[in-house]
Amino acid sequence: MNVELLEEFGKEIQKIYFYMNHVQSVNKIIEHSLSDNDTEQTRRLLTQFQQNHKSTEFRADKKIFEYKVIIIFIYGVLERFVSIWIGEYLYKVSKIVPYDELSFKENHFEFSNRLISMILEKRWDKYEHLKKEEILEKLNDCLKNPKNYELNTDAFTIQAGNLRHKKICEIFNRLHINLDEYLGKDEHFTNAIGLFEKGIASMEPSIFYAKIDDLVRRRNEIAHGIDVDDILDKSSIEDVIIFMRSYCKALFRALNVNYIEQETKYLYQEIKVVHQVWDRKILGFQIDNYLIKKGDFLIVKDNKGVFYKEQIIEIQVNKKAYDSITVKAKTDITIRTELKIKDNWTFYLVKK
Repeated sequence: MNVELLEEFGKEIQKIYFYMNHVQSVNKIIEHSLSDNDTEQTRRLLTQFQQNHKSTEFRADKKIFEYKVIIIFIYGVLERFVSIWIGEYLYKVSKIVPYDELSFKENHFEFSNRLISMILEKRWDKYEHLKKEEILEKLNDCLKNPKNYELNTDAFTIQAGNLRHKKICEIFNRLHINLDEYLGKDEHFTNAIGLFEKGIASMEPSIFYAKIDDLVRRRNEIAHGIDVDDILDKSSIEDVIIFMRSYCKALFRALNVNYIEQETKYLYQEIKVVHQVWDRKILGFQIDNYLIKKGDFLIVKDNKGVFYKEQIIEIQVNKKAYDSITVKAKTDITIRTELKIKDNWTFYLVKK
């Protein structure tokens, strides 16, 4: 998965904070007391600014407007990046997995047909850029050229309703990814939200993911013109953003882990003879007839079945360091990565 897409998500989150800080700065300016040191222009502008703000109705409208902008933007980031990341995942998977071997190929066919129906019925403006002929052509190519095909990525994110947690799980299920199960294993996620020791597997999803579902509810109220009488304060909005950021990063990792699993199956080979792991980062193993070099990737499967991928940053044979080395006979090699590993895990190198 393209890590730049995750970085782009982070930048969008920062825009929300920037806007909230801007609002706070404006409010401080409104409260500023004029002094003899202020220029005439400053006094005139600030006086006008403060007079506009004296109206109780204006202050209330301003607060509601700012709240609506923030909620709509936060939800927009969630919806946009779920779609982008799933599209990226499907594109990457299609480059390594033959169509006949895709676990979700039946879903691709079913939801491509649904997408065609939605285009014909003109039910969603977001699909105006798509043509039914292009969707059918891709379906046909999947069957005719199963090793060189392109998926209808939009088909997988068709949704009836907004992206509550349950709906996001349904979309991931179309890819044969059990999102709830993955989130329960994701230590980065449980650490970030303070539930590492307790875990989330036994918790009721409707309670645990309430911040995501409440965000959707609030977005819908705004979009449908319902009167807003329950405005979150700055601290509560920040809590939503913090949870949403951790949640979305976990979605990205779920897709990335499943992509690495596909890479492992089609592009990598298991290291059969593993000697030992030292200092949680150094792996000693035996291999023959292989060229290994710094910058190659090591894939690891932990004892929970979760896959990780990390670059090799050091290679040694007989305590001598190499940038690359070709071994013809069985040779003991040690490599180091930044990934923390354990003896009872499974290790893979790219096929060569």
